Amino acid sequence: MSRGSKLLCQNVSTLSELWRVERGWLTVPVREAFRIFGFPIAKSKSPILHHAAYDYHKLPHSFTLAESETLVPEWTEGIIRAPDFGGAAVTMPHKMEIMKYIDEITPTAKLLGAVNTLIPVKDSVTGKTKLVGDNTDHVGIANCLRASLLPSHNFEPNKSTGLVVGAGGAGRAAVYALNQLGCSTIYLFNRTLSTAQTVATSFPPSFNIVIIPSLEESSFTAGLPALIVGTLPSTATSTHLVPPSDDKSTLYLDAGCFNRPEGGAMVEMAYLPRRTPFVQLAEESGKDWRISTGIYVLLQQGYAQFEIWNGVKAPQKEVAEAVLKAYDAENPVTKV
Repeated sequence: MSRGSKLLCQNVSTLSELWRVERGWLTVPVREAFRIFGFPIAKSKSPILHHAAYDYHKLPHSFTLAESETLVPEWTEGIIRAPDFGGAAVTMPHKMEIMKYIDEITPTAKLLGAVNTLIPVKDSVTGKTKLVGDNTDHVGIANCLRASLLPSHNFEPNKSTGLVVGAGGAGRAAVYALNQLGCSTIYLFNRTLSTAQTVATSFPPSFNIVIIPSLEESSFTAGLPALIVGTLPSTATSTHLVPPSDDKSTLYLDAGCFNRPEGGAMVEMAYLPRRTPFVQLAEESGKDWRISTGIYVLLQQGYAQFEIWNGVKAPQKEVAEAVLKAYDAENPVTKV
């Protein structure tokens, strides 16, 4: 805290006001424009998430869509280099392409090979602003898994194993999250073997990534996984009892991965439909699997982004209520 901030503390009644002092805003924060890059994102809940937090903290910021199939240089630069640019979320398919537009990338984002968060940072000496790329996807995954684990699951850091299904950008974030949580072995299952091999070799050997040919119980030679993360769209998977030999576009999901007697914690990154085929396998396993779907991962990584950009924590209760209300309205629960 600066000297000037200490002198003003006696007149500051809330954390939000103190934070405004730190930012040099005194009593009136400067309006900043935040964006989300991606396609398609018309139904993104990120604007709802951040505006709920702005309302709680009485911030004048905006959070709007920057939807485009490709990142046109002039258009992209015009947004992220604007004087009022406060930051941006980046989703598919731009998480790698956006990296060529920024000045610096955090070590975590480099390791994951993808950026989902743009942060403008002003140099206190030169006054110039540089754009830093970070990644909070792994934070959302790890927080959901951590919150779902129960003592009865008997998860043991450095002993228990984890599983990631899919080797895209979300799969890389999931691998990192499982390592951070202490999985001794991380199984990786993907339709294309070469892609899985590329992901496995891009991480340090200490991650102990093992590529497996199927989700049958026999594939898990170091023990059945206690943590499972699915990162594929529901349309890219199949749960037929017999894998369709003539269909190479879908990945066959065997229920064997859910045979751990104690169950465990699962994250399904897809959240449409509510019960994806992978979620159904977990629910029908008869074991105690605690499941978080992608909407909760979105919330957790969004909380992390909000704090990075604004210097205060997001009001999780209020934000979750707003986001889930909108999600439920678009995707009503089907009564069986």
